[in-house]
Amino acid sequence: MVKKKNSKKAINKEIKQAPEEIANETSYIDWKIPAAFVAGILVTVLYFNLPVINPSAAINTTIQTVPTLYILNDANCALCDDAWIEPRVSQDFNVNVQRIDSSSAQGQQLISTLGITSLPAAFLSSNFENSSVFTNYTTQGWVVKTGNYYLIRTQGVKDLTKQESSIPKVDLFVMSQCPYGTPAQTNMINLKKTVPDFDLNIYYIVDVQTKSEMDSSLLQYKLQYDAACADATTSQSYGLSCTDEEWQTYNDSFTESCELKSNNNYYCSLHGPAELKIDIEQICAKNISNNWGEFVLAQIANNFNATIAANASGIDYDELMSCVNSSLGLELLDANIAVANNLAIGSSPTYIFDNVFTNPNQDPSTVICTLHPTLAGCENIDSLELSTSTGSC
Repeated sequence: MVKKKNSKKAINKEIKQAPEEIANETSYIDWKIPAAFVAGILVTVLYFNLPVINPSAAINTTIQTVPTLYILNDANCALCDDAWIEPRVSQDFNVNVQRIDSSSAQGQQLISTLGITSLPAAFLSSNFENSSVFTNYTTQGWVVKTGNYYLIRTQGVKDLTKQESSIPKVDLFVMSQCPYGTPAQTNMINLKKTVPDFDLNIYYIVDVQTKSEMDSSLLQYKLQYDAACADATTSQSYGLSCTDEEWQTYNDSFTESCELKSNNNYYCSLHGPAELKIDIEQICAKNISNNWGEFVLAQIANNFNATIAANASGIDYDELMSCVNSSLGLELLDANIAVANNLAIGSSPTYIFDNVFTNPNQDPSTVICTLHPTLAGCENIDSLELSTSTGSC
């Protein structure tokens, strides 16, 4: 999985982010949206060169074999869809397909030796080097040589780096003021009231940078802006006026989305320091009370007013603020952020059910009760009114 999320997300929302060649980002193929980038079938399956020398001489045969596409998955993972992988790859070249279950001895060995961190995973045999699309795949960064295989850079959904939980678990990653994240929080907290026997954790998406990293981010952002403005077509398509005043506005929006904390790090949140404060309030509420879910619901319902939320949930406001304004609040925030950063999560909302990433627009009650139909309360989810909101921050 790719490590760090893009700290410029807030500003790129404004200028819609320069094109790939300007942004200079690592190239990835969108494996879920098939788009043939090489026309036709580009692999010659068999090529024979059979010179007749004499009856006793060995036949000199040169055969270009078809690469094997290995698909490694967990047969017991109901959410680990791999049906799209074979047809997507087959658009570009012929493959033989071999499926391997992660629980098998071969699967476990491959996970270990290839450093696979999520499932489903897909990789190609070494004779992929003979394929006509080999150069294109490697130069575009769509495959990476790993051991004797070429690992296809897809984003799996089941995270293998996290320890399996003994009880059903949902991890929800949000930005606290995200218009798509707040319904997700509301849904999951209300779902837990109906289906109580699962573990719910809410994590907040924030980018933390040192002073030098912040300066570097600003420089890169300026380079992107200047590159976009250097091309009339690009600047026009993004609606840029390319004036000093406009750049200053973007520069200010970048810096104002971040807050310098007492540990000399900048904390950058998409909706600015106000959102960061709400993050800490909700984290501290969970730290001091089992009734933290009611606090979050009350905050969302009352324009994120912590005083009203504390009174509504029975949480002592002074104790809450003592946590928020102390080193404890910052320590809790750092630990919380680390979870999202370690998983390279930058989109709000993001759900992980039992260590499996799921579509943010899926009905969470359907997912948890499909995975665990015997959970108490699942028989009542049809009567549960959940917010509907499709999209992400």
